[in-house]
Amino acid sequence: MFEAYRRYRALHELLALLEVAIERVPLREARSLAELSQSIDALCESGAAAVGTLAIDVLRKEVLGRLRAVLGPGLSSLRTDDTLGARSQP
Repeated sequence: MFEAYRRYRALHELLALLEVAIERVPLREARSLAELSQSIDALCESGAAAVGTLAIDVLRKEVLGRLRAVLGPGLSSLRTDDTLGARSQP
């Protein structure tokens, strides 16, 4: 059960990264990223992550590589507070 949670969490983190990126790239790249997001969502619905038939590390490398490719030139234009990992200060 905990392994399934770990795999689904990884998939949902990738979906969140894609969602943020889609809003920040030109339409052509956004469509490509949206297709990738839909395929990951379909994996979540299929149950492949629950039974462990999914290579999460391979998928993560693919997604992060594509994000670097489309966001690389525009990374300097992102706001400094524009992160998914930012923690709120007390």
